[in-house]
Amino acid sequence: MKKLLILASIAMVAMFSVNCGGGAGQTPSDVVDAYYSAAVKGDFEKALTYTTVTGEEATQLVAKVKGLGGVISSYEIISETVAEDGQSAVVEVKYSGSALGMEITDETTEIDVLKQEDGSWKIDGDSVK
Repeated sequence: MKKLLILASIAMVAMFSVNCGGGAGQTPSDVVDAYYSAAVKGDFEKALTYTTVTGEEATQLVAKVKGLGGVISSYEIISETVAEDGQSAVVEVKYSGSALGMEITDETTEIDVLKQEDGSWKIDGDSVK
């Protein structure tokens, strides 16, 4: 019984570590997926945790997006390319949504640049501004 409890505790810690955000143990596409998933839900603060944007810059960016009424309604990850050195990656995403109360009918394709930061993939802040 004690052995089962220890194994269950280890499994819970492992699951918590993987699901905490920030990109540890995830592919660049996983991080971009988590970013856009949070954006679809309107949780821009959570979305920015997957980027290199922090502090006052993050606060201003969230206010700007909320002020525009920007909403992403759907997205699809098209491709992922990781650099040979494994320190940067490019993920192509197609998305649609609305801004300023107007629906954007054409899908937009965006290239998100990611980099390794403390062992985790993060979307470069310049990609989200």
